[in-house]
Amino acid sequence: MDYLENFTPEQIARFESDPSLCAAFDAALESDQTLKFALTLDRSGRFQKWAASKCQDYMTNMLGGNPRLCDALIPGYPLGCRRMTPAPGYLEAMRDPRVTVVAGKVAKFVEKGIELETGRR
Repeated sequence: MDYLENFTPEQIARFESDPSLCAAFDAALESDQTLKFALTLDRSGRFQKWAASKCQDYMTNMLGGNPRLCDALIPGYPLGCRRMTPAPGYLEAMRDPRVTVVAGKVAKFVEKGIELETGRR
């Protein structure tokens, strides 16, 4: 069971010895998934707007408030079209001085990479 590797042996033992803890954990996961599904259906409602603002705040914080990175990486489409936010560590990695974020539309694939509409390769 691959999912077990997400838990320590101590946590697994607690789940096995305390059925109410396991049931509460299961209920929390189900509630979380139900909320995310409901948000994807609520395209113009207040919950979608609230959740979108929370995701934007989180992503802005993880990008250090850098306007160029925020413009390039924070999506404008409704939540639920894709992941709500990237996985932990991804946005922080974009702030690394060894990383260059290149934004723009891809014109074509070339032998050694891509070419943007601007002509940059």
